[in-house]
Amino acid sequence: MCIFIAACLPKSADHVALDGLARAYQRRFRPQDNESIEKQLGPVFSWFLTTHGHCDCGTSLGGARDREARAKDWVAVEQKLVKRGWSRAKVERTLAQMHEQEERPAPSSTATGNPDLERWREFIEAVLESGLTHEIGLLIRMYSGSQAAAFDIRERRAVKFAEIATTLPLMEEDVLYVFKAR
Repeated sequence: MCIFIAACLPKSADHVALDGLARAYQRRFRPQDNESIEKQLGPVFSWFLTTHGHCDCGTSLGGARDREARAKDWVAVEQKLVKRGWSRAKVERTLAQMHEQEERPAPSSTATGNPDLERWREFIEAVLESGLTHEIGLLIRMYSGSQAAAFDIRERRAVKFAEIATTLPLMEEDVLYVFKAR
C-alpha cells in the first residue's frame, strides 16, 4: 500500500506547460486513466498523478490530522508490552519515551516551518499564478492495488487562495481539495 497525491486540472489548461512548471517543484502532471474518477469529475477536468518518484508515502499533506489519528491508547500499549514479558521498569521506560515523542510539537497549522508543506504551498501558488489555470484539485489516496481501481471521491472542498497554507496540513484522504486562484 502506498500513498499517492493526485491532481485534477481543467481540460482547457495547457497540461504540457503545467507539467514543466510542476517538474520545477519535483512534481509532475502524469495523465491517469481512471474511469471511476473521470465519471465523478465530469467532462471539465482531467486526472493526473503528481508523484515524481515511486510514491508519496511520508508526505506532510494531512499531517496534522494523521497525528490526531495516531493518538495512543496507552493502556493497550502497556498491556501489549507486559504480554511480551517485559519487566515493569522496561515498560515504564518505554512508555515514558513514547509519551515524550507524542508531546513534541505538532506539525504547524500552516505550511510555514515545514519544508514539505512549504514546497506544496509554493507549488500550488505557482500553478495558480501562472495564468495557465484558475484552479487545481489535489487528492490524497492510499492505493492497495492498481491506480486505475475504482473509488469514490468522498467530498469536494473549494479552497480560497488565502487558505492554501492552513488547508494543507489538514487535508483528508479521498477528499478533493480544489484550490482557486485569487
